[in-house]
Amino acid sequence: MVGAVVLVCTPMVLTLLLLLAIAWPRMDAVTQHLPKAVRSAVASRILGVRNGAATPLQLQRAGRLDADTVALYHSVSFLRANRTVTSPDMEAMYRQQRNSKKSAADLLQQAARLEKIGKDCDAEDLYTQAAGKDPSGEVYEYTEGMGRSGLRCGDLTGARAGLETAIIKEKNFIKGTDEDQLTKVRQDLMADQQYLIVVYQNEHESTLAKQACSDAHRGATSCTCKLIANGVSCSFTSASK
Repeated sequence: MVGAVVLVCTPMVLTLLLLLAIAWPRMDAVTQHLPKAVRSAVASRILGVRNGAATPLQLQRAGRLDADTVALYHSVSFLRANRTVTSPDMEAMYRQQRNSKKSAADLLQQAARLEKIGKDCDAEDLYTQAAGKDPSGEVYEYTEGMGRSGLRCGDLTGARAGLETAIIKEKNFIKGTDEDQLTKVRQDLMADQQYLIVVYQNEHESTLAKQACSDAHRGATSCTCKLIANGVSCSFTSASK
């Protein structure tokens, strides 16, 4: 089992797993057994995903993974609250965050162009780079792009990790956003769920495919999904039929 895990931990897959560890609290039990450097990186991202004050739940999660990171966060927060002038180090950090977000947005545009002309493997690589530069909890376009292009590229492992992460982010976004802003997010969520059904079908994960089908189409008992030229198409049956 350990050997199998090592074999799939390419840089791209490792990035995807770290993104999933940040976005999905259920992975904390696994993350707790990883090296301290990894736990510290995940804890730092959990505390900084909204670029503002961490919530009590975020502090609790991060504390379980790495107490030293939380202690440093509290000390920086104290300094920030009690100083009117931002230190040069903090200014440099904010500048780096802004530059990373801009770089991620540029990579997103490049990836979308490549995906549009059918260069899905190259697009997947750029989407992955963008996700690594900006792991914001609210931004799901990078990971859903990784999932779509990864699926068409034949990378089922990357497609699955990307789509599962995107769906978690979309659901969290829906929970914390006004209803009138959610139409596109709900559409994206359903599309990503249907792409994920294709992944599960190809991996012969019938139970997961059935659950994803039920999540995407309430009342459906089974779905059959396939890739089409501009997206994914699904047919489904319901209990009433």
